[in-house]
Amino acid sequence: SLALAIYFACQAGILLGVDVAAMTRPFALNDSAGSVSWSILLQTFFQDPPDANRNAGMFWEPGALAGYLNLALVFLCLIRTRFTRKGYFIRFAVLSVCLLTTKSTVGYIAYGVVLCMEVIARTRPGGQFNLPGYVSAGLALAVFCVLAANQDFIAPKIENSIQVVTERTANWQTDRIGTIVFDLDYIAARPLTGWGMRNETRLALDPELTDAEENGRGNGMSNFAATFGVVALGVWLVSSYRTLLRLARRRKVIAALGLLVLVISLNGECFLNYPLFLIFFFSFSPKRSWSHFLVWRPPRLLSHAPNSS
Repeated sequence: SLALAIYFACQAGILLGVDVAAMTRPFALNDSAGSVSWSILLQTFFQDPPDANRNAGMFWEPGALAGYLNLALVFLCLIRTRFTRKGYFIRFAVLSVCLLTTKSTVGYIAYGVVLCMEVIARTRPGGQFNLPGYVSAGLALAVFCVLAANQDFIAPKIENSIQVVTERTANWQTDRIGTIVFDLDYIAARPLTGWGMRNETRLALDPELTDAEENGRGNGMSNFAATFGVVALGVWLVSSYRTLLRLARRRKVIAALGLLVLVISLNGECFLNYPLFLIFFFSFSPKRSWSHFLVWRPPRLLSHAPNSS
């Protein structure tokens, strides 16, 4: 909500000819000469378009905010019964609007799956074949795709990414699609153990790149597989699905769509470098998930006085 309020304040300032973002720069925590972005507590601002018109919240770029918002929407959908209809709608609407302000390519694609998940989850809670839900989800996805296709940061950006990889332009291997192509050789060479996190080993097949500053590849899915091995990635996928399946009350389609949102999000950012996505590794117990340990429960009180004898 805070990120959304600050974003709209900045956009209103642009319409009125007032650079609200620039007014915050003297209070920046990480500003330096020549920097095109700066942060003040819980908000990151950008100097130049098109990023100046995008919402990054407290994260390093808008795509990161979009990834975490999609994750929040997935969990909101899974626990929808804990809210009133109005309470759920308000939460879903606020998170959705905030996500749309990120103008993130991968974030929008993942959000299309979130819409399908939400429509199917609300139509029929039983385990029977949910034809009305699937048809409604397909229609919702089709409408969203038509609206999103007109955005210049989706189809043109994907086409440019493909061109960058095809022509092998400068730094093509850091592109999100380029990273997949780049990492395939590493995954094929060490599919089980991976190459580790240090540049000297992670980029051993391309020694000319090992001296470059490396804070993560452009695609979090292939980067994790190349760094830690396909087995580790497989364990994470299975563990994530099991967690989502329990929260979805054993509805496999809902859990699968939730997992698809996570996978799509990983193709935009290296979220598995950070704790929240890594938590899914700890969800193997058939009776208890990792969320059990995050919720404190008071001790059960005695219903009657103990026997004094």
